[in-house]
Amino acid sequence: MKKRFKIAFHFVFLVILSGIVLFSHIALVTTQGARDDRYLIKRGSWSWSRSAEKPNTAYINNLDLVTDRGYISYRGEGGLEILDVSEPVKPVSLGSFYDGDISEGVAVYGNYAYLYGNSQMDILDVTDATNIEKVGVINGMGPVSSAVINNNLLYVWHNNQTTKNELDIFNISNPTSPEWVNELNFTGCPFHVRLAVNDEFLFMMIINGNLLVTSIEDVGSTFVSYPVLGLQDGFLVEDLLMVRQTSGFSIYNISELSPDLIGSYESRNVADGDIAVTDSYVFLTDYTSMEIVDISAPTMPTLVGFYEKGGRSPDEMMVVDEFVYLAFNDINSPEILILELQSKSPWLIPVISTAVGVIGVGTGIGLFFWLRKRNLSNS
Repeated sequence: MKKRFKIAFHFVFLVILSGIVLFSHIALVTTQGARDDRYLIKRGSWSWSRSAEKPNTAYINNLDLVTDRGYISYRGEGGLEILDVSEPVKPVSLGSFYDGDISEGVAVYGNYAYLYGNSQMDILDVTDATNIEKVGVINGMGPVSSAVINNNLLYVWHNNQTTKNELDIFNISNPTSPEWVNELNFTGCPFHVRLAVNDEFLFMMIINGNLLVTSIEDVGSTFVSYPVLGLQDGFLVEDLLMVRQTSGFSIYNISELSPDLIGSYESRNVADGDIAVTDSYVFLTDYTSMEIVDISAPTMPTLVGFYEKGGRSPDEMMVVDEFVYLAFNDINSPEILILELQSKSPWLIPVISTAVGVIGVGTGIGLFFWLRKRNLSNS
């Protein structure tokens, strides 16, 4: 009888031990597994189609969302196409405009789009996207690198066709006839600069250089300069500036003229692809994959998902609600891949582990007392 009790006791001990191990696994899953709880799944695609009104080649170099419309600017022979993305998985081309100039990007304000390129800026009325009309032009500027609009002011960074790069400011209260306001010459400053603007500050991001900040109340009177290693681009999200770097990105609080670095994220790979930013997430690409980073706590950006792109690197990226648009420039046929952001179920394993652990411990304790009582009654 004592031998049988000893064997049973060892069995019960192992059951209890397994329950403890499972409980320990809960802590591991909830603290580590939840870091990878978002993923992307392909939901569709959109392809550029050639027509009599379109050029022979097109190359997507800018992809922006404004309300329920996606604005695509093409390098190739130059132009603009507008997509209806009210149903994100089924984008529909509403209309297009081509003028033969090399387009570098577009700035949209109200019912007007300012399409900039190598030699001029076309002003397009996009009220009716099925019938885009050219209603004005800004001449006298060289290649434009970046343009942004805020409170009826258009800020343009371009080469002035001599040896200098400069910032021009236009009042566009009358959208079809911009009025020149000011210009700032930057001798020695490189051409590749990205602009961002809000109601208080203008941000100039010199690629592989410094971040410059000035007040829009008196642009150029005072520039605050910050060195940013590997600076590539920047995006505004309310009172935050997301600065893309070759190593990842940094987050600055921009409530004051002097930006305050409050968080940063280092990419697993060299982040030499594109970046898209929403209120809650940053999507960061390189040549092989995409990282999904949760920025709901800006001081602690957290990797929450990964997407392998199969060796394809997107040229542009845009986020529409819970959908990510990746633009690929295949030969003569640009394509946009549409991915949906979804949640995994990190709670499933902890729930199962908890249930098994409770059952294991409960069964072990129950068997122990049952065998002990039986042993005492037989002794």
